[in-house]
Amino acid sequence: MRIRKLVLLTATAAMSFVLSYPAALAEESAQAADSEPVTSLEEIIVTALKREQAVLQAPIAVSAFDGDFLEDIGAHQLADFLLGVPGATIIDTGTGDTQIYIRGMASTYGDGAVGYYLDEVPFAFLGLSMVPDVRTFDLDRIEVLRGPQGTLYGASSLAGTVRIITNDPVFNEFQGKADVFGSGSRGGGDNYGVKAAVNVPLVDDRLAMRLAATTETYDGWLHEPLSGEDMVNDREVETLRAKLRFAPTDNVDLVLGVSSYDNALGALNSGDDDGNARSALAPGVLVATDQEYLMASAILTIGTRWFDIVSSTSWFDFEQATVGAYDAIREAETIAQELRISTNDLGPWHVTAGVYYRDLSTDFIVDIQTLPPFTQDTNGESWAVFSEVTYSITDSLDATVGLRYFDDTRDRSDTATVGFDFTTFSPIVETVEFEDTYSTTNPRFNLGWQANDDWLVYANIGKGFRSGFPQPGISLYFANLLGLEIGDGAEPETAWSYEIGTKARLADGRLVIEGSVYLIDWDNLQTVIFVIPGQLGAATNAGEVKAQGIDLGITAAPVDGLELTLNAGYSDSKYGETVTDVAGIVVADGQQVQLFPEFTVSASASYRRSLGTRGLQGMAYLRIDHTTERTLNFGSVTTEGDKITQGSARVGVESDHWGVYAFVDNLFDEDGKVSGGSIQPGFEDVATRLRPRTVGLNLRLSF
Repeated sequence: MRIRKLVLLTATAAMSFVLSYPAALAEESAQAADSEPVTSLEEIIVTALKREQAVLQAPIAVSAFDGDFLEDIGAHQLADFLLGVPGATIIDTGTGDTQIYIRGMASTYGDGAVGYYLDEVPFAFLGLSMVPDVRTFDLDRIEVLRGPQGTLYGASSLAGTVRIITNDPVFNEFQGKADVFGSGSRGGGDNYGVKAAVNVPLVDDRLAMRLAATTETYDGWLHEPLSGEDMVNDREVETLRAKLRFAPTDNVDLVLGVSSYDNALGALNSGDDDGNARSALAPGVLVATDQEYLMASAILTIGTRWFDIVSSTSWFDFEQATVGAYDAIREAETIAQELRISTNDLGPWHVTAGVYYRDLSTDFIVDIQTLPPFTQDTNGESWAVFSEVTYSITDSLDATVGLRYFDDTRDRSDTATVGFDFTTFSPIVETVEFEDTYSTTNPRFNLGWQANDDWLVYANIGKGFRSGFPQPGISLYFANLLGLEIGDGAEPETAWSYEIGTKARLADGRLVIEGSVYLIDWDNLQTVIFVIPGQLGAATNAGEVKAQGIDLGITAAPVDGLELTLNAGYSDSKYGETVTDVAGIVVADGQQVQLFPEFTVSASASYRRSLGTRGLQGMAYLRIDHTTERTLNFGSVTTEGDKITQGSARVGVESDHWGVYAFVDNLFDEDGKVSGGSIQPGFEDVATRLRPRTVGLNLRLSF
């Protein structure tokens, strides 16, 4: 609630400032009306390779989204735009546990397979593949790197990396903006949100602060038939981000940041085909969650003629409480430090090198109604050294060699109350202790040929890695009790990626084409099997997977004001062996990797045109995303996902400092299964559903 009050106060201040200067707005708008529309496509500067490059000159598969673009299309969260990345898909359950999959590499168990960074700070959890759903407001840009990024980004980047770069404070300029929306969903109630950001200069050229906050409320749309309650899956999201930037000299820059996030969900977005809320564990018993995190960071940059030094220090605290069909509390804490140096002005050479350290702890307490309560206490300590060296063989041909050594030590203590001793009148407690170290060396080899200023061809070979993990102690206990052999846990995963790609700017900058073909040898895929069908899982490896595919992205500006995009991905990723558990087949030889569709395609059209008066212009935006079917396995219980076609549309009138828009999300009222079916045999129609068609209005102001 404190965040909500702060948002409202900031938004009120922003709106008051804008509305108090109509004359200034009119003058600036008139000047804007005299300017001609930009006829070529803008290019985003990225730091995907830890140095600034135009996105079309970076010799890797990377998609970038400008923060202004995300606000223009009305994006609130990652799911609102990530399907526009070739070869990527996303699953949003509404809990904040967002799962991102890239190039057919979908993680169903264990650590995440996609690295996830907020500015320079990594988000990582022991044994969890989820990432927090950071809100897409007041961002500089988002970068999505496809394929293993095992040298510069490390163990969590087996399939790729997502980097969210927030706006830093700006010196000598007072800025602000506010964004308000209200909407209604078919079969549900009302939704509304307020977002605001302000930039305050404190000392000329030396000190500034920036504050961004959001509050969003969404009524549910699912009905609980046993209680008769409607709209049970309501949701509230509140975020706050504060940054202080200090530059004591022209060559030293320090940014201190604090971020908080709170996501409360009345029930999972899990239901049947009739719009009834259904739990994946048992009918009539729902699952509510409340997820919070708090993060603090210090990013120090020192620049010289010969090299730049970046130090990133971060602390991350996470807590998630779950009540309903099962009760659980998960707490995690991470401290991370990276020190990196990059060279400047060394002729044909460019070197990036660094060291990395991370300390993690996770406490997990679970009470499932049909199983004894159990706890997991996990600690992890990892470190790495890494370097990438680029040599310009000619003015147009660069060769890069990278290497990262990674060491990860983990210990875990699992405790379960498995019975009661009536002779001593005390509970019977089983404890399992585990400790292991996982280490690897990840190389990368890259060639980039800049044929001319507008055409790049590149080849890339790289290795990714994901640590293993032990069996849950309670799974070992029941496996021994039932005479099952489930092994000690999951072995580490590795992936070798081989890729050729090209990027071209044509027709005087009005047409951009990006494409790549890849082959990934993915070994020891981690997955889940059942010890007790529908109730208790365990870890195993599913052998080798070969993933091969094509990514394609086309952006065109055929006439002034009109921009068209087409992004498509094809991924043929098949299991190489059959894995079974006590309930049946978990994965079958030749089956497409679960959770990832074979085809994804996204198309959009954006049009802006001057309305000829007071600098006003009209805008219209339409986007359609389509994914083919995917298997939503959990253990041996299989739910077949649906073909999903989503659409969003937006029209409005705007000037330099304000805009009014009408929008429709889920244009076609799609209600297919998008993730996670039931883990109970016989309830395969239960799965995460999309929010129904939603229609609303949006007001944006800035100064």
